[in-house]
Amino acid sequence: MGYREAAVVDGAGHFQLLFRIFLPVTTGVTAALAITPFVSASTTLLWPFLAQTSQEVMNVTAGLTRLREACGTRSAGETACR
Repeated sequence: MGYREAAVVDGAGHFQLLFRIFLPVTTGVTAALAITPFVSASTTLLWPFLAQTSQEVMNVTAGLTRLREACGTRSAGETACR
């Protein structure tokens, strides 16, 4: 007998199955899926931003970040330097 069948025999409902059986079992996978995009995005931005100092070889992400810092813009709607 599996976890689901044992919980149903003990009288667990659908929400109890979800919150007491399935979500605790998948906590590690859920955490890994939440962390992976963050690490990937930060690496994509941070490494070129730190490693390349010359503007001629800078990639688009690092260049746009430096442009935003130079212009003092905080949102994507503000594009022109004053």
